Amino acid sequence: MNTAGSTVNTIDNAIRSGAYPVASIDMFDEIESLKMDSGLLLHLEYTQDLLNMYLEDVKSLEGFRPGMLEFLKAIRYADMIDNQGLEKQNMLMTLFYSQIPRETAMGRLIKLVKSEKQLTGRDLFSLNNTLLYGTLSEGDSAIRKSNSKFVGRFVNGERIVDYFPIDYKDVKVASVRMANLYNKRLSGELFDNVFFQPFLIHGLMGALQLFNDGNTRMARIMQHALIWQLINERMNYNFEMPPIYTTKSYYPHRVTYREKISHLVTSGDNEAWNDWFDFNLSMVDNTIDTIRTDIYTLKKTLK
Repeated sequence: MNTAGSTVNTIDNAIRSGAYPVASIDMFDEIESLKMDSGLLLHLEYTQDLLNMYLEDVKSLEGFRPGMLEFLKAIRYADMIDNQGLEKQNMLMTLFYSQIPRETAMGRLIKLVKSEKQLTGRDLFSLNNTLLYGTLSEGDSAIRKSNSKFVGRFVNGERIVDYFPIDYKDVKVASVRMANLYNKRLSGELFDNVFFQPFLIHGLMGALQLFNDGNTRMARIMQHALIWQLINERMNYNFEMPPIYTTKSYYPHRVTYREKISHLVTSGDNEAWNDWFDFNLSMVDNTIDTIRTDIYTLKKTLK
């Protein structure tokens, strides 16, 4: 019996039935209609104040040895481990492979940004392949070539479907639109900050599911890289690499994290997006609170 073929046919039938939500490439077109509610605006102002203080704390490490650059490298390395761990990858293997001199997905993205080249759809698939090196999905094709994927979970052997990703035939077009969205600088009340465009890309990539595996890992990498770029562009800093990573803050909220991404498809309204932005601001708040304490301890130790 061709189990794989049967699975694809079953999923295709489920999609055509209309009984389940299906992610659509039209999500890109709905961005323009998003509005920020008053509660989200207040949270944004609070998080921006926290970020201002945090970035000055990071800059204050310039006078120490080891100093700011070593700090930035350390948090980047820690996030590489956390990013795989959040998806329940084998941490021993992740640590083992991290000892092999090689480029990482974040390292390649940082290099691309510094070269001032535009991100392309093809870059996304290449970065995803790099990201999955040393994981259970290493060697799998990055690009989806069928509709055999669903977003949900298995409970007692029963498939519980939250929604289906975009049709695999739309994946290449979506990858180009995702790259273009990353390269573009959105403006207006909702996007006139360093957070919401990165959060938007994070949510879209997690929801649309362009890849066979590593979708949310790629989404977080792109979020962290774009926050870094916007900090340098809009706040007049010149950090050599991202100064903040939020992955570890998602650990206690894994289930909520998945639910909020699913809601972007199953609800897809302004409220769902505001909820997603608010949730990610909270992850930034948690991260800053933790790392500011670490910086204080580090400076005391280095004196």
